Formats: sequence, C-alpha cells, structure tokens
Amino acid sequence: ETITVVPEYDEETGRNHNSSKVYYLTATMEGCAEKKEKVTITVNEPITGALSDTTICEGSRAKLDASSFKATKYEWTTPLIGNPVGSSQIAWVTPEVTTSYTVEMSRGNCKAEAEMTVNVNSNPRITSVDSLSYRKVQINVDESFGTAPYYYSVDGKEYDTNNIKDSLKYTIHIVQVKDEVGCMAIDTFVVKRPLIHIPVMFSPNGDAYSDSWEIKGLKESYPEAVVKIFDRWGKLLATYKGEENGWDGSYNGKPMPSTDYWYEINIHEIDKVYTGHFTLIRR
Repeated sequence: ETITVVPEYDEETGRNHNSSKVYYLTATMEGCAEKKEKVTITVNEPITGALSDTTICEGSRAKLDASSFKATKYEWTTPLIGNPVGSSQIAWVTPEVTTSYTVEMSRGNCKAEAEMTVNVNSNPRITSVDSLSYRKVQINVDESFGTAPYYYSVDGKEYDTNNIKDSLKYTIHIVQVKDEVGCMAIDTFVVKRPLIHIPVMFSPNGDAYSDSWEIKGLKESYPEAVVKIFDRWGKLLATYKGEENGWDGSYNGKPMPSTDYWYEINIHEIDKVYTGHFTLIRR
C-alpha cells in the first residue's frame, strides 16, 4: 500500500531546473475491476557548483562569484561582519585581512551552502626616499611588509631590483615599489633644485687659492649648463660647460688684467639664465 521512492533529477527532460517522474499504480481486489492511478512528482534540480579561493593585494577588491550554482537567491556572509555582504550571485569585497565568506543559496525547495577564502597579501611600505647627492636618491622599504624581492621604478621607467636611482631631474617624481607577488606601493618625492654660488671675485696669482673663477655646485648639479665670460665691452672671452673647469682669467693664452668681467650662465634644464659681474684681481 505504501512505498518510498527517491526520484532523481533528469537532465535530459528537465526544464527550468525541474523535471517530472511519473509512478503508476494498479490496485486489484478479487471480484472487482482493477483501479489504475498515476502519481507525478516534480523533482527540483540540485544546486551544485564550485567556489575558488582567491588572493588579492591589500586595498584591492575581490570578486565573490557563485554564478556556477544557478540558484535564485543568494546571501553572502562572513563572521567578521554582522550584516550580509551581498545578496546576489556576485559580490565585491575589500577585506583588510584574509577572510572566509559563506554563501547560502536556494532555488525552489533546494538549498545549498558554500565557502571561499580571500587571501590578502600586504603591500610593500616605502619608509623614505633619502637624498645621496644632487640627483641621486635611495628608496627604502620596510621589509616586514610585502613579499621580497622588491622591484623599483621612478616615473614609470622599467622596474629593477636597484633601490638607488641616479641622474634624476629637479622636479617631483613618482616612485613605485612592486613585490614578488605583484603588490605595489606608490609615493612621491622631490629632487630639489640646488642653489649655485657665484663668486664675486677671484685672483689667479698661482697661490692655489681662488686661482680660477669656479661656480660652486655647478659641475655636480648642472653639468650641461653653458657659461660665457665677457669683458666690459661685451667681447666674448670664454665659453665652457658646467661640467668643465672654470675660467682661469686668460684669453687666447694671455692673462687678462685686473678689472670687472661679466658672466652669463644659461641652465636650460630649469629654463633660467643668470647674469652679473665679478672682479679679477692680480697681486
């Protein structure tokens, strides 16, 4: 009179996540006509799918994707947050630390639950950018953050493992540090334009003191600068670059007399021209 059946979902005949299973009953009793009935059972498709753990860098978003389960209702939760973090098949989260998320799903009378973990890697930390010379800096990181080795780039140039950068321009620069797993830190620093000190006099008398007219700091800071020396009538006496030695007080090998001379210092890099005069003294 009573039986228990366990019908399975039929993928071939199923529609809209439902299939039907029909059972036929024939009841007989001696002396009576047979009685035939049928029972149709609707079988909901089980909720099946898969979640995959993922890894992100600190501060990045992670995608929680339960679309493979093809449910109709979703609710994402995590023990770290009291309220649900999402109610659709896809949710976006930005965890600060490694966090596990659970999704509860339903479709018809079927229910399912799945879990995934979002692993969070810390970003590198730039602690300082130290000046080593006029155009040279050293980028320092806290090695307790990120995943060594670290790769360094300034102003979008190619990354390398050298944390010392040279030949930088006098301006604001962007520094980026990327670690082994691709997490990144970004910061800015300034290479300040140095002052140059233009002497007001010199005495080329062979005493090894102030024997040439040297602009302090020009050779190291502005090697491509162009310096011109003129006499009081505007005659050009000397032209040299910042990386070269200064003026020795002569013209065509002949010592120039004690008097005032004029200079023009053209620094194309900072679009600036310095002009003025100084005194040559012979004793």
